[in-house]
Amino acid sequence: MGFLKKLFGGAEPPADPVEQQSAQNLTIRQAVEQVSAHPSDQTRGALYRRLNDERLLVAVQSLPEVLGPMPQTLTQETHVTMLTSTGPEGGTVLLAFTDEAALNQRAPGRPYLGMPARDVLDLVLRNNYAGLVINPGGPWAGVPRAHVQRIVDGEFA
Repeated sequence: MGFLKKLFGGAEPPADPVEQQSAQNLTIRQAVEQVSAHPSDQTRGALYRRLNDERLLVAVQSLPEVLGPMPQTLTQETHVTMLTSTGPEGGTVLLAFTDEAALNQRAPGRPYLGMPARDVLDLVLRNNYAGLVINPGGPWAGVPRAHVQRIVDGEFA
């Protein structure tokens, strides 16, 4: 491919979307791993800042019928049942994943939707979840609802 690029100019062809998602989310996955290994205000802040820019995967019971062949953008409001769990404090938390490998650790073969992390945070608030757990198969990081609100309010921009 490098030869063709030199010969004709232009960018390399885009990578496989799944590989591209995994590569883009390496920084957020590393931030989750840092929070898991060394929980502190500093590591949490680094993770929270990444949530402003990255994408997350949300496992669902089934994909909406309005979706055709993947990947595709959902352009209308649609009801989906998302994977949740009981959080450390006892409330229901939304589960999200940095990439397919992390998703398959917790929910192998489960269908999922990829979305901007900011939209996932909005789901936590709109649906009254107690928080968000990222990569629950481990290493994982939890984001309590109060922190989700602070991220959305721009405290970690």
